[in-house]
Amino acid sequence: MNAAPPSILLVVCDTLRRDALGAYGATAASATRPGTPHIDDLATRAQRFDAAFSAAPWTLPSVAAILTGRPTREHGARNAGEGKLTGIDPGLPTLAGILGQAGYRTGAVVTNPYLAPSFGLGRGFDDYVHLREPGRGRKVRGDRIVDTALDWLADGDDGPTFLLVHLFDPHMGYDPPGELRPQWLADEDDPDRALNLMLRELWDRERSASSPPEFRARVRELYDREVAFADAQVGRLLAALEQDGREWIVVFTSDHGEEFWDHGGFEHGHTLYDELVRVPLIIRWPANGATPRGGPVRTDMARHIDLAPTLLAAAGVPPPPGMAGRDLAQVASAPHSGTALVTNTLYGVERRALISGGMKLIHSEDGTVALFDLVADPRERADLAEAKPALVEALSAELERLSSGQRTAGAPVELDSDVVEELEALGYLR
Repeated sequence: MNAAPPSILLVVCDTLRRDALGAYGATAASATRPGTPHIDDLATRAQRFDAAFSAAPWTLPSVAAILTGRPTREHGARNAGEGKLTGIDPGLPTLAGILGQAGYRTGAVVTNPYLAPSFGLGRGFDDYVHLREPGRGRKVRGDRIVDTALDWLADGDDGPTFLLVHLFDPHMGYDPPGELRPQWLADEDDPDRALNLMLRELWDRERSASSPPEFRARVRELYDREVAFADAQVGRLLAALEQDGREWIVVFTSDHGEEFWDHGGFEHGHTLYDELVRVPLIIRWPANGATPRGGPVRTDMARHIDLAPTLLAAAGVPPPPGMAGRDLAQVASAPHSGTALVTNTLYGVERRALISGGMKLIHSEDGTVALFDLVADPRERADLAEAKPALVEALSAELERLSSGQRTAGAPVELDSDVVEELEALGYLR
């Protein structure tokens, strides 16, 4: 008798830098950084991928790559230029749809406006819950998202289940709740006004670029406290699974990171440096399955486009033709082996990056080229493009090869007024 297929929990945390997690080297918890004990503990019972890359530096194309197993050029959900956004090509199969056809109950709880149903990311889910919070600029907290997800789980049967939970808390604007609000903010005569003034300064890109170190430290503290709140919600999800009788695969990742002036800028969507596109990826395989080879820490390359084929393989479902990713249960032969393509910036000039063999090549539409050794120079400080012209030529040829071919147009998207208002409140539309 064949074992029942595993249930799957996929947690995507918005705007989470990997170095905000203890599992990825964040400093010990302190007065300004409460820490991430639940995610760190998950990593001790799972495989942690050290060279994992998103498909893009912002949410829409990144999550679309996760759900389709295809790069941005092929899935169609992206910044199409000239102020236009497009959704997933309606002809593409999605992870949720394929699992649903295989007998899985499928659900998602999300809130980011770029994950609104109009972009097509809900296609294939039995239930796709896009939560909103009344009031301009107010975020839906992770506790409400997890409450909704746990209610959805409780309403189902004991059959195989796929649940996507997208937490939004670390995203701008930072406003850690309750006891996580720092004392210096609580001491203000009007904490909400003080916080709004800080956020307004951050949205002013010229002012934020010249902000003093004290201001930057406080901004990072707010972010780390929001990360701590998201960590607590992950803990609630994991605790619920412990009470569940099924075997679960748990995948934890982020859609992209956040820049805190690492390369002179702030926020996300504008560059392809590692603080935005090298993401945490933790996979806890089911206890009743064979533990994949590779040890607790994997140094071979993983990409968001690998998640769909990996989860389909674990469920015993063959991936459809055209999925570009590989099954991460199969360990690659060497550290940094494989190639990742990252494209589609949201702001500024369009950029494309190729990561291969521990090197990263960045081509920008304005004609500039940069090359970094991610092993020797993980902070991407030393541009090697002039010193290594032959390597630039070889990687550029590979970048062009991977970027060539038919480009999916994507589905036209008409944004309703509520989504437009949310994007404006978050600073995306100005």
